[in-house]
Amino acid sequence: MKIIGNIRKYLLYKTHAYMLPFTTIVFMLFILIITSYNIQFGLKLKTIHNLNMYYTEQLTSLYIKDDASEKGN
Repeated sequence: MKIIGNIRKYLLYKTHAYMLPFTTIVFMLFILIITSYNIQFGLKLKTIHNLNMYYTEQLTSLYIKDDASEKGN
């Protein structure tokens, strides 16, 4: 039990409010993973939104053309 306490004490932080480089690197990797996931997810949402707008516009124009040709006959 004392070994775990010593590992926790010296691996994560020191008593003088100083973070060890190992802990800093772990936190930086964690932030990097979260940030990259957010960027990827945002790009996917933008792509889906733009495709939805494009296809809605195309379907609307086809519908208008179809209405115009039916009225012309």
